[in-house]
Amino acid sequence: MLTNALRALAALVCLFVLPGVARAQAPGTACLPVDPAAFSCPSAAFQPCGIAVEGATRHYCRHIPDQGGVLPVVIAFHGAGAGADAMVNLWRYRAEQGMIILVPDAHETGQEGVCSSIWRQIGFQAQDWAGLAAPYGCAGGSGLSDLAFVEALMDAPEAERAVQGFYAAGFSAGAGFVFQLYLTAPLAERFAGFAAAGMGMSAAKMRAVEPEARGTGRYGLNRSARRPFLFHMGTADKFSLPVETIVAELQRHPRCAEPGSIYAAMRCVLFNPIGQERGNFDLTSQRRMTEKWLAAFNRTLPRRIESLYPDLGAGEGGDETMTVRADYLPAEGGAPVAVLTTLDGGHDWPGWGGNQAPCGSRMCDVDLTQEILQFWRATAGMVTPPR
Repeated sequence: MLTNALRALAALVCLFVLPGVARAQAPGTACLPVDPAAFSCPSAAFQPCGIAVEGATRHYCRHIPDQGGVLPVVIAFHGAGAGADAMVNLWRYRAEQGMIILVPDAHETGQEGVCSSIWRQIGFQAQDWAGLAAPYGCAGGSGLSDLAFVEALMDAPEAERAVQGFYAAGFSAGAGFVFQLYLTAPLAERFAGFAAAGMGMSAAKMRAVEPEARGTGRYGLNRSARRPFLFHMGTADKFSLPVETIVAELQRHPRCAEPGSIYAAMRCVLFNPIGQERGNFDLTSQRRMTEKWLAAFNRTLPRRIESLYPDLGAGEGGDETMTVRADYLPAEGGAPVAVLTTLDGGHDWPGWGGNQAPCGSRMCDVDLTQEILQFWRATAGMVTPPR
């Protein structure tokens, strides 16, 4: 880690030589006071904080264990329409496991009220890097402002203490934003591991890292950093539908594009080949597209290791799902990938309500948070020292 002298030198370089680069937060500014009426955290283990990002005050909840040592930092991103409280409620049960937990809030408020509650990313508010750089948000800034928010969150703990490494986890639109972070240089290099659940790589994101693609502003494309990545999705999750592919086929076939009932249009898709599929009735899910993309991007070996989780959620109020796992080992210069698929599982975080019936997630066989932490410990250098 940097010594105090090197930290001061690095700060001067950023201040005078690299004015376009995000600057580290000064000690004491990492957690600005917050009006409880405007933002709060639903657990006493987390402190509500404000932080200045591009002229706006952004909010987050932070948990810093009352212990010494060099600790890992987990940054958890909530889904669309939710807030930091959702991920605090999920990660509060890990507050005693020797890690710093930061839970940012995507909500941005201006004079006209809340104008954004979705992490800004390619595939949502923009379809390419140029669109992401366009002005966006009632508090000013652009689609890149959330990336700057993450940079500020990473700078803050580093300004106060030595940290072991950063790890990103997200659900739903927060999972999509985790993929955005993995695509983005220099942010991807700063993380040691990633995890995403409930949303995969969109077609727009895949196009955004093709060889001819270019970044924007101070953010480039991640061409070299390969990091351990765990991905989960249920087969009954509607986000597993390859919507962009289906729409493209509706537009490609003249008969499908004719005005008519939705049922007729879907039957047209059903009886016509989709993209590069082998037959008329094949359809590769977004989950499978993401799995293939991760395996290729992380430069893994071609053969995967498959396993099945035991049925822990049987009984009244339990689940009717089954979770399988595919582990991809890295080739030279690559990084491991773990893909968990819950058969008949929906849009939820497995195991958040426990592993015994009745379980709230209806996916009881896996405690996904624990699986993520174990994966990072095994593959991404995470060490959580005992209290």
